[in-house]
Amino acid sequence: MNLKDIFILNKYDPSSHLWREKITTEYISVDFQHQRLPQDFINDIQDYCQNKNILKKYKDIYDGKITNLSEKKSVSHFNYRKKKFSNKINLPDTLPFKRGLAGVEKVIFFGIGGSYLGPSLIGESLIDNYSKKVIHITGSDKQEFEEKLFGVDLKNCLLIIASKSFSTLETISAYEYITERKFLDSTIAITSHEKKAIDYGVPEENIFHLDKNTGGRFSIWGAISLMLSALEGDRAYKQFIQGGALIDNQMLSKGMSSIPFKMALQDIFYNNVLNKETELVLNYDWKLRNFYKYAQQLEMESNGKSVSQSGDMLDYQTSQIVWGGFGPEAQHSFLQSLYQGTKIFNTNIICTQGKELNHTQFKALVESLKNNEKSQPHKNTFSRGFTTLELKDLSPHSIGSLIAIWENKTIIKGLIWDINSFDQWGVELGKRNTQKFLSE
Repeated sequence: MNLKDIFILNKYDPSSHLWREKITTEYISVDFQHQRLPQDFINDIQDYCQNKNILKKYKDIYDGKITNLSEKKSVSHFNYRKKKFSNKINLPDTLPFKRGLAGVEKVIFFGIGGSYLGPSLIGESLIDNYSKKVIHITGSDKQEFEEKLFGVDLKNCLLIIASKSFSTLETISAYEYITERKFLDSTIAITSHEKKAIDYGVPEENIFHLDKNTGGRFSIWGAISLMLSALEGDRAYKQFIQGGALIDNQMLSKGMSSIPFKMALQDIFYNNVLNKETELVLNYDWKLRNFYKYAQQLEMESNGKSVSQSGDMLDYQTSQIVWGGFGPEAQHSFLQSLYQGTKIFNTNIICTQGKELNHTQFKALVESLKNNEKSQPHKNTFSRGFTTLELKDLSPHSIGSLIAIWENKTIIKGLIWDINSFDQWGVELGKRNTQKFLSE
């Protein structure tokens, strides 16, 4: 059986359901009880995965075999979560770190893509008063610089350049415009190209290594997250790593019964069988308000591909459109469409335990399944499936588990679709064309 044979809606009995269950780990609980996936689809896709050795291919990626075929690379971000590797970011014994950032007015973090979305997510979710301590510069618009740096004295700041290649145009040009390269002694570089950073003038002892086989959208586990260690301590960073490793171990030991695998199949059912091509991520904790942006880059940059691993054009859909928002804002923005509109979304709702307002929102979705006003049709609501992810708390362990779930489900979907989730030639083409345009 091939994928096109599975991606046929009318072959499945819509009254046959599986996954009336809730899977709980130490730090996160995922409830599939309000989803409606036909038993026959689950059987077919699991048989397909078994025949195509999907779990073995995942294990090969995890073990570091060459699986990024277009670039002839291994995938190294899992290494940060393995016990045999050092789960510590060694902070340099230089000014400003040897005082624990004492006396530093602001940290100015220059980065884009995974070098912005990753550290900003970690900062917002795990570091107290993060926005008062760290300023992210993400582009090359001078208005951004003026607004974010108004009244800031660069002499009292720690500057961070996060660029895997140390040639990212937006990042380097923003740094140069703002600093005029006058503060290199108080600049840190996070890069795979240490020599470029040294030649640029960054002190060698201020350079953090980023493994060349770690994609930017997967780099959150390494030195990109150095502010977590600097501001919250190595213990917090280690707990973040442990939370991610817990999900990796579940994926390896439970396989098709694991949370990431089940979430991947949920995504594929909506995207490829129901032809509902959007994935909605709703967060009900303020500190996780921008998680959907992180998920958006992770999934769409990884799986926004149209060619198979063997180079053939695909005749089925790959990455769905990922979008979302902060729940209380969404309630008065686009949730009307979820309750009564013509669109159906693959919906994931994320919150921590004990938030009564959040649970009220969940109940509203459940109640919408029952509301049928024959005499007043404008009050009708419709049956909507959704999955809830409930975190134990907003701790490094829990956030690490949540991010590893999203990473692993993204990888599993790429394997099922037979695409390379680890290259990004479209993004690289954009960079090259920009350089060409500027040089002309």
